[in-house]
Amino acid sequence: AIRGVRGENSQSEILIAASRAECFEETEKQKLGKLLESYQHIFSDKPGRTDLYTHEIILHDYTPFYIKSYPVPKIYREQVKKQLQEMIQWDIIEEASTEYVSPLVVVAKKDNSVRVCIDAR
Repeated sequence: AIRGVRGENSQSEILIAASRAECFEETEKQKLGKLLESYQHIFSDKPGRTDLYTHEIILHDYTPFYIKSYPVPKIYREQVKKQLQEMIQWDIIEEASTEYVSPLVVVAKKDNSVRVCIDAR
């Protein structure tokens, strides 16, 4: 399967990931590689957001909610802080005051780095 391509990957890493995709036959890998190569100008080394469209989230229940934060293990706090600062810098997230609060979830990866997620249940 193709793993998610993260924002910090370079364009060449995207092509390498496509060539290693186990879910495709060799001819499909080549087609995918050519397709990605022809559109490589749309890939970025930095994650971000777009203003090309807007998305509306329709709530079925407008009751405000606040879910208590989960503790971040001390060993991961610096990594989490750094990732949050980068997301603010890249204009992915922003500080906000809201009545709808979901907690962060820190997921440890095999290499001992972390993935910062939101528990939006």
